[in-house]
Amino acid sequence: MWVEVFSHLNQLLEQTKFSTGYGDFLLVAEDFRFGLCIERTEYYYELSIWGL
Repeated sequence: MWVEVFSHLNQLLEQTKFSTGYGDFLLVAEDFRFGLCIERTEYYYELSIWGL
């Protein structure tokens, strides 16, 4: 699953409007075994990934 997420990440960021400045990006599997979070902070981005 994570390979598909990373191969389509640009499309996901566009569809969720993250790439145009709208909020944070959070993607979590139903069972919480996989997750990807990109959080906007005041000066930079924080990336959290688990379950790879």
